Amino acid sequence: MSKHAPEKLTKDFLKNDPLIDWVLRGMDFVHRHRTRFLAGSTGLLLLVAGAVGWKITSQHWSEEQAKEFFDAENIYYGIQLSQEERARLSKGAFQAFVENHPRAALTPYAWMYLGRLAREENNLKDMEAAYRQVIDHGQTNDDLLAQALSGLASMLIDKKDFSGAKDLLEKIPDGYQDLKHFQLGQLELASGNTAQAREHLLMVTQQEKGSALKDQAQATLDNIP
Repeated sequence: MSKHAPEKLTKDFLKNDPLIDWVLRGMDFVHRHRTRFLAGSTGLLLLVAGAVGWKITSQHWSEEQAKEFFDAENIYYGIQLSQEERARLSKGAFQAFVENHPRAALTPYAWMYLGRLAREENNLKDMEAAYRQVIDHGQTNDDLLAQALSGLASMLIDKKDFSGAKDLLEKIPDGYQDLKHFQLGQLELASGNTAQAREHLLMVTQQEKGSALKDQAQATLDNIP
């Protein structure tokens, strides 16, 4: 099992996350400002982390759903709990949410947390199932879709299913080309194609707009023989 989740998701913590969980930075922001987001009875603004900076999307759900979701999230960030209690209780809370609200706008976010919890337990089967739920959910936005596709592709790369991983990466939305090419670079490295890996990683470093992955792509390039 991984180290206890920090109270705030820091840059260093995320830098070591193999799934590049951008969206959890958005979740962390919402968590720390949740009283503001729960003010309305039907409207809620959720900030989600995009490739560059924050993107604001407007969603509508009931205050009851929002409260249930943030109650589960509070457990996930429950630094007063033991690691075992945190994992068990937050998993149960998010699982109850997705069962009670299978088509809600917040449900893909709950599935993302379930995927993270499964990864912490090294439960790849449940992790894959959770990320596929995100992909197949009718209200998944591009931020979550990009992360879920990237996460599943990483799993397939580890299994040396390079064809399956590439198919997933090709489905990453157009607004996340830096993530797509970074992951394709990792795929080509894992399959021993260093020339192709360089091409993909160079595309990340040459992005006109800033990318959270540029430094990682350059560091990878610097270590390619």
